[in-house]
Amino acid sequence: MSPVVVLILLALWVGCLLVAEVVAVVICARLSFILPGRALKHVPRTWRDAWEATRSLSWRLLVGTLLVAIPGYVVVSLLATWQRSDIASIVLGALLEAAAYILTFCLFTAFVSLAYQRRTSDLTQPFD
Repeated sequence: MSPVVVLILLALWVGCLLVAEVVAVVICARLSFILPGRALKHVPRTWRDAWEATRSLSWRLLVGTLLVAIPGYVVVSLLATWQRSDIASIVLGALLEAAAYILTFCLFTAFVSLAYQRRTSDLTQPFD
């Protein structure tokens, strides 16, 4: 195969991976509305309710999720390039990487909770 064909195939593969990742982020963000809803005993109670409650929010949820996640991934990427081969830097790098992922998860949870609160501000009555 010529190098041009290989580059085109590689670009197509990377493009497919990016599209799949964007779709996965949107699906996860939309379905995550069920978590604060169940905690507050509000609608959405089911996955379908969460999907319908976020019908018009896909782009906002995608952008918000990426804004929350990108700093954590940048930190992890920088840590990966910083690590050396001695045991102390490997352990420190692993601890910092775990802290970055935990912080990213906490920020995502806060983002989803605030998005849920804003979307369902008219729901004031819990149901049984």
